[in-house]
Amino acid sequence: MCTWYSAQFRSSWPAIWRWLPAGYGHHVLAGGTVVDATVIARLLAARKAPLARLTDRERETLALMAQGRSNVAIAGELHVSGATIAKHIRNIFDKLELAVTDADHRRVLAVLTYLRDDHENRPAGSG
Repeated sequence: MCTWYSAQFRSSWPAIWRWLPAGYGHHVLAGGTVVDATVIARLLAARKAPLARLTDRERETLALMAQGRSNVAIAGELHVSGATIAKHIRNIFDKLELAVTDADHRRVLAVLTYLRDDHENRPAGSG
């Protein structure tokens, strides 16, 4: 794959050379990989702030879960079907990497993650 990548872009090498960090051109031609620092920063930030992976609607759903609302109540408040809320909750569990186990209650773990993240990202002196 690296060989294909190098061969594929060899013809447009002058254009690629401009965006490569200094000294990495030969590395890429030799089959190596260069990852942009912005991409790395975003990956690390997402790891530190798991709620950053959620959509706005999933965060709304999780906030209502943290208030102790049932799926039916959440659906009513957000004006969507119960099936839509169930899908949002599955997505939340997946994005927060909360696997099904006999030992843990994923809904509680998701809410704890929400409360912890909310507390850590709240401005000082606001509660």
